[in-house]
Amino acid sequence: KTLIPFRRRRLAQATPERVRLGNTGFSIDVPPAMQLERASASGDTQTFSYGSLEQNPIRLVVVVRKLPRAIPTDELEGALGTLRAALEGSEDKAFIRDGAPRIEKINGRKVIAVEGRYQNRIQLKLWSALTENHELLVRVYSLPHRLTAWEKLEDGFIKTLRAE
Repeated sequence: KTLIPFRRRRLAQATPERVRLGNTGFSIDVPPAMQLERASASGDTQTFSYGSLEQNPIRLVVVVRKLPRAIPTDELEGALGTLRAALEGSEDKAFIRDGAPRIEKINGRKVIAVEGRYQNRIQLKLWSALTENHELLVRVYSLPHRLTAWEKLEDGFIKTLRAE
């Protein structure tokens, strides 16, 4: 069902709800229009998908992976650098990256940020962060001609991801 533009804008501007990411110990703010589409677990990794590009102009995917061993606090920055280098070296021929992965500071936490688009024009913003015990991955897939209200949501997801 196609929504008229003002309805889509209203859905994007609705007050986000705090949702728990299963039993991971993390939660994130998600607008009510983006319902949980799929939750899955494989080993120490849990994945949560909100919204679908058929219903909304953006889709959120959060991956929480419990690390096999804890990373000491004083080694987190080095581990993040190693992860950034791995992301920089990875290649997906269908994905056109806009520049190299970069380290940003968001809410006092250093994260790796990657942006680009697929050959089918779907855009991707990806953030990866480490805690002592978890690797966190936030992916936002978006249609190229989305309303500004939806576009503003994209960068906010990583800002609201936190331990409970």
